[in-house]
Amino acid sequence: KCDAFALVGRLIGGWETNLILQMQSGRPWDLSAELEWFNQDAIIRDIKWKGSDQVWAFRTYADKTNPASRSVCAARRNDNGTLSLTSFSANLDGCTLANVDMIRRNASGFVPRYTSFRDSSIRLHSPPTADLSFVKLTKLTERVGMQLRVEMFNFTNTYSYRVRQFTNNPDDRNFGSVFPRLAGDTEVAYPRHIQLAAKIIF
Repeated sequence: KCDAFALVGRLIGGWETNLILQMQSGRPWDLSAELEWFNQDAIIRDIKWKGSDQVWAFRTYADKTNPASRSVCAARRNDNGTLSLTSFSANLDGCTLANVDMIRRNASGFVPRYTSFRDSSIRLHSPPTADLSFVKLTKLTERVGMQLRVEMFNFTNTYSYRVRQFTNNPDDRNFGSVFPRLAGDTEVAYPRHIQLAAKIIF
């Protein structure tokens, strides 16, 4: 009986706890070489990551015929140097050449790149995540010991699509947005998974 209590005490007591908390600023947004300019003031600083099928990083305007559909107010540079609204912006309520937030560069001939490869003012999804583990080393006999481990990766089961890019194609009406549901297996963080291990030391 005493031996049984001693065994239970060895199993319950003496656990070492480790917590690894990961907090990242997020990967900068990849910019297209076809961008001539975009308005920094149109960037949404507090991106609404939750509760939306389409997450926007830019100010948007509703379509006049379908208010549920939204896009960035954008223009394209013509061959003669003038600007005209893109096809997806022409019918946006409140969008004019005077208040465009993005300009697609001229597509004909050699045109130098105007933007950097990435922009740190827009960051990809990167919520805090944590790993938790418990480790215990106990003596079975004078010469034999046993190590027990319980390891929980992403133990809060936080959903993160930290590699999924916002659409950066200036010819796409979804420019500046991302659809979380379309994120592939390699673009999201692993869900919570737990592993158990035991090791005999002699």
